Amino acid sequence: MERDFFAHFKELTFSASGPRSWTRYESFAFARSYVSVPLAWSELHRAAAHLPLCLVDTGTCHRLEALLSFGAQGQSVVDPSGQWRAGYVPALLRMHPFAPDLSQRATFAPGYLENSPNLLTASGGLELWSATGAPANDVSPVTDVMRDFHADYFRLQDATQSLLKGKVLRPLRGYASLDDPMFDRKYILNRTALYALSAPRMLKLMQTGGLEVAFAQLISMQRLSVALSAPAPTQTVKPEATAETFLSAMATAFDAEASEIQYDEMDRT
Repeated sequence: MERDFFAHFKELTFSASGPRSWTRYESFAFARSYVSVPLAWSELHRAAAHLPLCLVDTGTCHRLEALLSFGAQGQSVVDPSGQWRAGYVPALLRMHPFAPDLSQRATFAPGYLENSPNLLTASGGLELWSATGAPANDVSPVTDVMRDFHADYFRLQDATQSLLKGKVLRPLRGYASLDDPMFDRKYILNRTALYALSAPRMLKLMQTGGLEVAFAQLISMQRLSVALSAPAPTQTVKPEATAETFLSAMATAFDAEASEIQYDEMDRT
């Protein structure tokens, strides 16, 4: 399993040994190898309504990601045939095989995932480069999407970082049945610690967007409970999830007494 979504990232530059063309994915089989995928601000609510979220320590920062795999037994939002089994697909997966460089805020750099089966070292798909080595026309729309995601990602990054100062995180590994090394350096909210914060700290979190991230993460844990309790039925992916869907997920999270008890027990550990 790939613990780091960007483990095979390469900047998109013309090279004699680099890819020459690309094809659009026909299934999500490529995503079965990922433990989690980074998110951007504009997809926070939609992702939380359909996927469990966690904070991932990359070594240089903590970023919010959607969990795709739930254990060594192969539980995943992608079934063995490559079908997506959740109601929302994170933006980075929809860009495949492309991705923006998220290691630097000041400069936007488009890139790709070099291990993707959708990249070709010869012609045969959609061209990456013109005869002069300039990006082909087919690449321009994808680059625009990556540029928007890049800016949106750092907005979420700022809100996520504000949670670290409050010391309200606990390890994901050990939650429920998630006792696997793939969950190391991944964290979820400790609800008891969050509610114990002072009023000034809560206000600061609200101003930075951290409180919105915190409650989205807590609410998203309902999706993890569902994923661990039974195989998810195959669903038709909807292009957009409405605000009503998110509010319904919120109501479910706070009305489910059994889940409240589970949270309380985990928060005391």
